[in-house]
Amino acid sequence: MDNWFSSFQLAIDLKYDLKLTMLGTLRKNKREIPTELVNVANRPEKSCRFAFHKDCTLLSYVPKKKKNVLVLSTTHADDKINPESEKPMMIVDYNNTKYGVDVVDLMCASYSVARNRRWPLTVFFNMMNIGGINAPVLYHLNNRNNPIVRHEFLRTLALNLLKPYVNRRYYVQSIPRELKQKYRLILGIEEASTSTADDTDEPKQKNQKVVMGDAIYVHGRRISVLETSVLCVTSGYVKSTKTFYRCVNCAKED
Repeated sequence: MDNWFSSFQLAIDLKYDLKLTMLGTLRKNKREIPTELVNVANRPEKSCRFAFHKDCTLLSYVPKKKKNVLVLSTTHADDKINPESEKPMMIVDYNNTKYGVDVVDLMCASYSVARNRRWPLTVFFNMMNIGGINAPVLYHLNNRNNPIVRHEFLRTLALNLLKPYVNRRYYVQSIPRELKQKYRLILGIEEASTSTADDTDEPKQKNQKVVMGDAIYVHGRRISVLETSVLCVTSGYVKSTKTFYRCVNCAKED
């Protein structure tokens, strides 16, 4: 287990609640670690120090000068050293099994859903990333004759989760026309089958805007072009406007 996840309390919970053993590295800022195992300034290379607890074993290993590797295990209960590599067995076993964590980190980074660094959302995004790894595995176990690459699976999954929301939004009358066009692409709806009088590019004749001099007249009302104005989206609007409005007269005609 990577030091991002592992802790003494987690090791105890896994052992007694789920009957699972744990082998992982620890960060030096954990308060449960004795100071004798944290300070490596005067320790020689390849030196080892063990700390034994009734539930787990903690190892401090110095692979090179001033570098400290802390490993926590609920599997090992001794201080055995591998005679070939001259490394503790805890280090050897960790190196042989750590690739799963590295692969998960790489896969999460390849298709991450994270969009900010706020810590509550970081936890949620990490759960989403892990789910994005487990979901294709479960799919392949149940559909061995229909393989699919991971990025296509995630894209299909995202679209299927998105479609119910998009379908509800599509039938809201106040949705801008440009946004509805994007909704049609997601839902696979042809534009011709959903076009209405409101979707036509030409404004209604009696609601057309009239430009006279330095002013615009909409429904007979004078609007100065020198001021920031709100125009009816049906009668005509300024393309730089980010919010679309419809006047009362056009709404009544619907």
